[in-house]
Amino acid sequence: MDFLLRMDSWSPALPVYALVCLLMTAPPAVATAQTAEADTSLQAQALEHVRDAFARGDARALLAHATERIEMTLLGRSTHYSRSQAIYVMEEFFRDYPPEQFAAEDTSGAEGSWFMAYEYWSTRGQEPMQVFIRVRTLADSWEVREIRVERQRR
Repeated sequence: MDFLLRMDSWSPALPVYALVCLLMTAPPAVATAQTAEADTSLQAQALEHVRDAFARGDARALLAHATERIEMTLLGRSTHYSRSQAIYVMEEFFRDYPPEQFAAEDTSGAEGSWFMAYEYWSTRGQEPMQVFIRVRTLADSWEVREIRVERQRR
């Protein structure tokens, strides 16, 4: 502060000091753009991975990126499972309802989380089921936090 008081308004150091202050307080536009691109890339990767695993009925692939404890609701029964328990439960689900078709309906996101909605048709010939999956981004990867499968509402 004393430095500023001693400088007169014609000092050549004043514009340099002002520029340094401006640069130190400016938001990191480049870092923000890079973060947005990384989030978009992670989202695309997660969407493709989940879609492919569900379409194949591959519980292990589906939950390879799951948290250690995952919330699952399957046809009205909701509980938290460890990742290994969740794999077993999804394998059973795929045995009972083998996949025929799996199609994305909607994706929305907010601050590092995405909510993906799908329609799932089983070979059992019933109405399609609604699938909701919540995914969270980490530094350079993503993880499945929740899976919810419901019958279509009429």
